[in-house]
Amino acid sequence: MFTLNINGEDVFAMSDKRLLLFLRDDLRIASVKDGCSEGACGTCMVLVDGKALKACVQKVSKFVGKRILTVEGLSDLQCPYYVHGAVAKALGYEKKDVQVIQDVTGGDLGGKEAFPSILACQTAVAAKKANKPVKVIFERREDMEFTSKRHPSICTYKVAVKDGEITGMDIDAVQRTLVYTAARPIRGCLI
Repeated sequence: MFTLNINGEDVFAMSDKRLLLFLRDDLRIASVKDGCSEGACGTCMVLVDGKALKACVQKVSKFVGKRILTVEGLSDLQCPYYVHGAVAKALGYEKKDVQVIQDVTGGDLGGKEAFPSILACQTAVAAKKANKPVKVIFERREDMEFTSKRHPSICTYKVAVKDGEITGMDIDAVQRTLVYTAARPIRGCLI
């Protein structure tokens, strides 16, 4: 039996299988993917004592006494790996020379894979040009206009038509926004 520290908790592995299989099959950690099974693609990346390592090749026994961190261990932060790589590329730096401090990205609606990288690159370039920290805060309206795939809704449209022309509309849009307390159903009426 092997004792491992994963995402801040001690867990026990009964056999010396590949770390990837232990994380996915035994612990049901979904962020660690099996893309190639040979350590080439990086979809199995985890942090081990703060260093990025691939989990698909190494066996559990190698990680006894080390701290393993997966995306799930980073609170609700989604896809920090993509943000880090994108920012390094946008700035023209090596990944080892870039530190990304990203606020928690909450909710369970998905779609946060690409957009945080885009915004992070824009912010990083602005900070580099200004030679000082830059902070971007979206108001709810801006968030709706500029971010993608985060706000599913159920919309009901009632349209009045007379002699082939629209004479009125009643539109209800109810959004699933979870943790966003400022959000509420949007109602519109056009006559």
